[in-house]
This record gives sequence, structure tokens and C-alpha cells, in this order.
Amino acid sequence: MQSQRGNGAHARRLRGDSVHARRVRGDGGDIVVGWLTKITLVLALLSLIGYEMVSLGIARVRTEDVAVEVAREGSEQWQRNRDVQQAYAAGTAVAFAKGGQVNPEEFVVEPDGTVSVTVCREAASLLLYRTKRTRKWLKTCETARAKYVA
Repeated sequence: MQSQRGNGAHARRLRGDSVHARRVRGDGGDIVVGWLTKITLVLALLSLIGYEMVSLGIARVRTEDVAVEVAREGSEQWQRNRDVQQAYAAGTAVAFAKGGQVNPEEFVVEPDGTVSVTVCREAASLLLYRTKRTRKWLKTCETARAKYVA
């Protein structure tokens, strides 16, 4: 029977289920960690680029909405008072509340009460605002026309 025990311990060692299993030395998962790091960095970069692009698109749509609101408000004030200064003041108040800017030369009231206005805003950014060359990409201007009908 002793010879069987000796053979059994030897067989366990060959299968690798010995109590004193040897530790394999090698890469220790460095390859997996390296690939995970690369994938994480690529996904982070793609997310950042995506954020910048979506931010520019949203800014453009919001600027267009603000321009329409400014034109409507200016037209409404013109219909009430027939005063261009009050129409401009009402329009710029709406633009300022929404984060936009109106250039006085680009606020035009036509004789029938239609207001044409250009509103400019700056998009939110994580990277593009940091350099002069890309900062200009953040500014978006939209023109809108509206006429208030009571």
C-alpha cells in the first residue's frame, strides 16, 4: 500500500493539484492591462471629440432658437410702441437672458413690423477654447426673421 501512496502523490504533482503548487512566473497579466489601458484611452479620446462635436451642434440649435425669440420680442415691442430703441432693448434683454449677444447693426425693423436679427453665442467646450485657432470655432451666429401678429 505504501507504493500506491507514493504513486498517488506523484500523480497529483503531475496533474498540478498538489498542496504545494508552483507559481508560474511570467507576464502576470501585463498584456491584458496594457490592452485595457489602450482601449480606455481611445474611448476617452473618442468621447472627448464626441462631446465637442455635440456641444457645437447644440449651441447652433440653441442660438437659432434664441434668434427667433429675440426677433419675436422685438417685433412685438415694435407693434406696441413703434419705437426701434424699445424693440431693440426688449430683444437684447431676451438675448442676454439666454446667453446671446445682438449687434445693433444687425437688428433691423422693416416697415411692416418684421424684425430681422443676428444673435451670436459661444458653445461650451473642454478643449477648443484653449487655443486661438480653435476658439473661433466655438462662436456661432444665427439670423432669424419674425413678425408679431396679435
